[in-house]
Amino acid sequence: MSEAVDIQAGKPATLTAQYIDARFAQNRSCYVTGTFTPLKDETYTVVLAVNPDVTECRMGLFNGSPAEANRVDALHLPSAYCTVDGKFEGRNGKSLWMNWIFY
Repeated sequence: MSEAVDIQAGKPATLTAQYIDARFAQNRSCYVTGTFTPLKDETYTVVLAVNPDVTECRMGLFNGSPAEANRVDALHLPSAYCTVDGKFEGRNGKSLWMNWIFY
């Protein structure tokens, strides 16, 4: 669980989550980006869900603290994920696998 972050109400906020699974001779990663417009005086929880074989990941937005959260449908998932420098790149929510070959 991460610490709370203050974001400005009434303006779109874009969040990107990354998951990395390091295996022998293979790294599997998944990025997902979502955008929503937070309301004043509301608390939100963002959840990253990754399937067991790391072939896709999803982001969920919930209103309230993690213990009492209700799903919010106002989360927009663009077709590409957003990188740290603000560029939209690969397919949003789909995994990237890097295979290592040892000689």
